[in-house]
Amino acid sequence: MEKFIDLTRHQIRIHEPLAQALKGSTSETDFSLSLLDAARMSGHCCVAVTGAFLLTKAAVERLFPDGVCVRGDLMVELPHETTPSATGPVANVMSFITGAWGANGFAGLSGKHVRKGLLHLNCDGVPAHTVRFTRLSTGAAVLLRFHPELAVGPAGSPGDFADRVKAMVQTILAEPQRFVENINPAPAP
Repeated sequence: MEKFIDLTRHQIRIHEPLAQALKGSTSETDFSLSLLDAARMSGHCCVAVTGAFLLTKAAVERLFPDGVCVRGDLMVELPHETTPSATGPVANVMSFITGAWGANGFAGLSGKHVRKGLLHLNCDGVPAHTVRFTRLSTGAAVLLRFHPELAVGPAGSPGDFADRVKAMVQTILAEPQRFVENINPAPAP
């Protein structure tokens, strides 16, 4: 029997001020997003999608004392453009959770709820495999590094590519804190 990974176990609580301004229901303004939601948005759950989710979750835990991510209150900075490796899917997962988008983001309502320009790529001072998250309302920042190499099995591991990826995701989710490093202090943006 195939063993499934429980992607709903890992969640981030969200508050959406834009929906609140537009008089949305409580289910639109206050909710949780799980790793399963990120996988559905991405079309799959791989090491990169898992890492993006875990880095964002760690940033929320460090920058929001109540553990609730306020969408639009985080700037996200990545070290590369979207062409190398999985930077594009990683950026999309982080945007989906935080509301921080690049040039294609929402321009706001009367200067509020701006999401455009909160995600930056190819940032100086952000090393490979790291992301800088800055809470706009407080100026507090955290630089986090994901360590996917810790989940890699020995060369020539049995199984096809999908089986190896699934095994790596299971390894990461068994002890997620082992794969996320807080690089403190985070250099200022």
